[in-house]
Amino acid sequence: MFDIWRLKRKLVRENLEFETNQLAVANSTLENALEASRRVQEEPDHNMWFQHGQGSDIGTGTSLLSSGFSKYDHYQMLDESWRQYHTNLFARAVVRNLGKFILGRGPTIKPVSKNVKVMEKWNEFVMDNAWSLREKELVNRVFRDGEVFLRFFVDENNGKIKTRFIRAQTVRNPPSSSEWNKGEVVSFGVGTNPDDVEEPLTYYICNPMDGSLKEKIDAKDVLHIKILTDSDMKRGISFLLIALPMLGKYSSWLDDRVILNKTRSAIALIKTIEGNSGVVTNIRDNQRAETQDFDKNKLKAFRPGTVLTATKGITYDMLSPKINAADVKDDGRSMLLAVAAGCGLPEMMLTADYSNANYSSSMIAQNPFVREVEDWQDFFAYPYKLTFARVIQANIDFGELPENEETGCEVEFPPLITADTLKNNKAREIQHKNKIISKKTWQMKEGLDPETEEDNMGDEQDKDIYKTPFNMPTEPVNQFGAEDDEVDEELEDDEEYDELEDEEVDPDEEDEPE
Repeated sequence: MFDIWRLKRKLVRENLEFETNQLAVANSTLENALEASRRVQEEPDHNMWFQHGQGSDIGTGTSLLSSGFSKYDHYQMLDESWRQYHTNLFARAVVRNLGKFILGRGPTIKPVSKNVKVMEKWNEFVMDNAWSLREKELVNRVFRDGEVFLRFFVDENNGKIKTRFIRAQTVRNPPSSSEWNKGEVVSFGVGTNPDDVEEPLTYYICNPMDGSLKEKIDAKDVLHIKILTDSDMKRGISFLLIALPMLGKYSSWLDDRVILNKTRSAIALIKTIEGNSGVVTNIRDNQRAETQDFDKNKLKAFRPGTVLTATKGITYDMLSPKINAADVKDDGRSMLLAVAAGCGLPEMMLTADYSNANYSSSMIAQNPFVREVEDWQDFFAYPYKLTFARVIQANIDFGELPENEETGCEVEFPPLITADTLKNNKAREIQHKNKIISKKTWQMKEGLDPETEEDNMGDEQDKDIYKTPFNMPTEPVNQFGAEDDEVDEELEDDEEYDELEDEEVDPDEEDEPE
């Protein structure tokens, strides 16, 4: 009995010690949290700059549409946008249609410099980098991921530039802060100036599988384009983010409609036989085909168009499910209209259904979609100018171009609206006569290169057919076979003869002797 009492005392003592240890741990955690909070209050947001994404990599389980993004949420958005682009029909339609209308066949680059060699260097860059394909991929990546990282490599042997894309999922924070560069504030894989969050210094490339640091890239070697974000946020937001929830609902709605249609088309044929169970068994056995197995029998199925003749005591009932779903037929269109409104697209360009709209009326200048595309064209003109300046500067540094060469350019996107050419040209002709626009501006409005057209017109004027129309001889022969000089002599003789006849002769002077 005394042993039992000692064991009880020991158990009580151990429980007290365990509870004491728990309180100590809780107090320590609370003190650390209070100290961290105190430090944040003393040093708010690094000199009052708003630091986007200070959450941990573990994630908080919040929605992608919640007010606060964590790092986990951002990369979840990238993965989901990539997946939806490759699996959802309408998500791909949103991205590709915007890219097609914004770029068209590609913008025209017009250098500010008059040096012909400047354009030659840009054309070399276009050919070396397959730029006509890369620029389309650039726009698709921007709308799909919300950003694009374009890296530039300069060949020290010839000054040429190569470009390569950096996948957005690989731009991450290193696993340890000891790998950060000194004097940088790092979040979302972007190291910025502590005093200016808009000044990126380093991009950290990590393995998305294990998070290990692969490379640090100087920001001057990367063109980072981000959309739908504030200037003091380090990463962009996918254009599809606002549409993904509704696209998910629409996909579920379509699945339900498919199941509903299958259920609706299911027809059950019930055969009712009056009589005892023996009669029913005999009729069933008569419908059996040959036995497939000792425990399996295949029943005969009615062929299409079979006419049934029922005897007395047998009735056939054809049943179909009574599903009244006519009231939900407009739900799907309402969902797609919501997606179209959020993306700034006409309904027909999202659904390819032109029954509810007219294409020509949707492509007038006052239409919101036209304004949307023009706004994006203005946005993408700036990255083109930065890329052009970088290419020309690389050639200047290598000595291929003069040191004081201009690095600027003008970017002209193809016209979005199908205009009335005759009406526009008449208007521009009046503007040209009144010295409002020049011929060069007129040509650029038509999507033509003034220098190319000038060379072409010069080549046409140099052709012999324009010098002597139809290759006619320069000295034609008259009907008598005489040359022009002979005809001219005859004409001169005739004129002298006519002049002598016209002179008045005095008869007195005629009779006077000499």
